[in-house]
Amino acid sequence: MKYIDERLSEYIDKDMVTVSVVGSHCKYKTIETLGGKPFVIWGSANERSSANIEMFTLEKNFQLFSKLNELDDRIIANFAKSSKALRASRLWNELNK
Repeated sequence: MKYIDERLSEYIDKDMVTVSVVGSHCKYKTIETLGGKPFVIWGSANERSSANIEMFTLEKNFQLFSKLNELDDRIIANFAKSSKALRASRLWNELNK
């Protein structure tokens, strides 16, 4: 969070970017193609380079795409610009409403 604040504070202060932080180890990306096709990439890989062998799945799945986008929207709406990440039980309770 400190790094984000240092690098993006000017943009956050001007409402040019929204930052939401939660204690989650979920690893996925949702991608909608220019043709409107919904894809989800998920797996073991972290979002950094490493020498580890990782696996991931690229899946065309509208239901999963929609659910993950809904969860992301709720995190953004409820936990934008927090000084402390939302941890396990509170996050779990919020996402299971």
